[in-house]
Amino acid sequence: MSNETILVTGSGGFIGGWIVETLHLRGDTNVRAGIRNWSGAARLARSPVKIVLCDVLDKNSIAAALEGVTCVIHCAVGTVETIVTGTANMLEVALEKKVKRFVHVSTTEVYGSVSGGIDETYECHHTGNLYGDAKLDAEAFCWGYYKKGLPVTIVRPPIVYGPFSRDWTVGFA
Repeated sequence: MSNETILVTGSGGFIGGWIVETLHLRGDTNVRAGIRNWSGAARLARSPVKIVLCDVLDKNSIAAALEGVTCVIHCAVGTVETIVTGTANMLEVALEKKVKRFVHVSTTEVYGSVSGGIDETYECHHTGNLYGDAKLDAEAFCWGYYKKGLPVTIVRPPIVYGPFSRDWTVGFA
């Protein structure tokens, strides 16, 4: 097992839960599942992973969850405040704790309605879509902390679906 300890925020959700399960099954990292409250632990409790409270709106909760962590995969989502302020809080504490890598899971919603091919050079702008605009604001914080020396990566997945996905799998079934 490597010396890397990875905290996944939003682990009670679809993407965060899948990342925790996948990292655990790989077996080469120490994975820590960050959840906002204990009701989000049901799915994760099936695996022998460390589950910690990590409310992204509470810097003390973040600091405790980040103790000994080398990498953060930030998947927490919710209200605009959770997305924007929560991301800013996570970045601030991660920089203080000298985290070696911070991966922010954003969305292709930051592009707005476009057709045709786009890549990371495509200019993003606010469109009035609350979710996309909040993710874009969170990305701005990421770039600010990157400039302060925190190694940040932003990923923008499109529609994701599979087991435990309420919106794109369970709802259709």
